[in-house]
Amino acid sequence: LVAMLIQVVGAYQLRNICRNFKRHDVGSCFSTRKISVLSSSLDVKPATHSTKLYSKSRPALAEGKTGLSYFVPRNELGALLGGTGRAKLVWECLKRGEDPLSQPGVDNVKARTLISTCFEPLPTISRWNIASCGTMKLLINLKDGLQVESVIIPNEGRPTAPQVVEPRTTLCVSSQVGCNRACDFCATGKMGFVRQLSVHEILSQVFFALRTIRERSLPPLHSVVFMGMGEPLNNLRAVHEAVSTLVDSTGFAFSRSRVTVSTVGPSPAAILSAASIPSMLAWSVHAA
Repeated sequence: LVAMLIQVVGAYQLRNICRNFKRHDVGSCFSTRKISVLSSSLDVKPATHSTKLYSKSRPALAEGKTGLSYFVPRNELGALLGGTGRAKLVWECLKRGEDPLSQPGVDNVKARTLISTCFEPLPTISRWNIASCGTMKLLINLKDGLQVESVIIPNEGRPTAPQVVEPRTTLCVSSQVGCNRACDFCATGKMGFVRQLSVHEILSQVFFALRTIRERSLPPLHSVVFMGMGEPLNNLRAVHEAVSTLVDSTGFAFSRSRVTVSTVGPSPAAILSAASIPSMLAWSVHAA
């Protein structure tokens, strides 16, 4: 077939055809004369102007649904919004800590309508507490009126150390409202277990950290640790999904070595189940 194509259109034209196919610029692959020659040589009919190689608009699976989350892999978000380009733009906003609806780039009426009506809104921050060392505690309001804390820990680095440490920030996130482990040293344990956090609520903490870091010119977010309120392995499904999105190359794109799930080890079975989480695992043995 290649030899036949070279004989009909010439090697130079064939190279152009291949380049245009790679760019999906099918209309530039052949001139009208070449199409006629190829059609007669290969006994095929040229495509008409009504032929569609792909549909320019896909149905948005989010239509008619509510309570959806932005924080899903890009291909899944693309299916919900009816286009991977829309999903990419939303994720670019989220990784900068910017609300997608507040950005002028999200100017597609359909996409804006879907985001505002079908997706769960982001929580809000009610208070910041900043320590003298720069550590910042965020108190986050959830949709049902409950609150959780996350902690932003900036580190100025050690530029003169033998092994240079660049400035970086660590984020400590919560996985539950309250906790039933009742560790003596932990204030959260004294309030008991209230409810699980959803994937959306866990990853909203990362969003707020990225926004705070950008607005306050803090060092870049380097790592995320599940060492806030709650026992992560008692909320395994949501924690597993949240971590998977954190390390997804089309999501927050953290390295697995920069995400740590800390547990007191509720049971041997819980420890075994944690093996599937794509992150580092820390065992808090001082809770015994």
